[in-house]
Amino acid sequence: MLLHPYFIFDGPDHPLFKEGRGCICALPLLEQSFQGLLMAFGFSWHTAPGQAEAELTYFHLHGLTNAVVSPCNSVLLFGATGVIRSIPSSDRYAGEYEDVKLYTLDAMELKWGDLLLIALMSSAKYDSGLPGCSMDIAHWVALYMFGRTLVHATSTYLFVEFMGFIAQWHKVLC
Repeated sequence: MLLHPYFIFDGPDHPLFKEGRGCICALPLLEQSFQGLLMAFGFSWHTAPGQAEAELTYFHLHGLTNAVVSPCNSVLLFGATGVIRSIPSSDRYAGEYEDVKLYTLDAMELKWGDLLLIALMSSAKYDSGLPGCSMDIAHWVALYMFGRTLVHATSTYLFVEFMGFIAQWHKVLC
């Protein structure tokens, strides 16, 4: 199998806060040195306008990549169908990675709309979420396909139909 890695770095418009904490950003000198090393070895790279995971997903959705390798599963939220992720060794001080895990949306019990609903409700990403809503509560709600029906409604209904749907959806949810 031919492998050609392509590297994407976070851009100037990436979010400053993720998952309720400050974003861990690479030091400019370290990032520039790594980019120089990539060029020296002939690897391609570019800087995304915003978040690198969103750009990677865009590449994946348009058939420009076969897999996304990322330490974050957020690429599934952006719409990628799979992510390859390194799993740290059990010794947290070793700094080594022993296993690689492949996450695919097809193999998960939850679908994209469910993942999106969990992220919005539980503040798993970027926002404060619903007060008092834990990841477990959001997961249980998603199991009842509320996320899938909401995504379907937003993409198919006209405004007036959607407002009627959302009132009924909210009533059933609460």
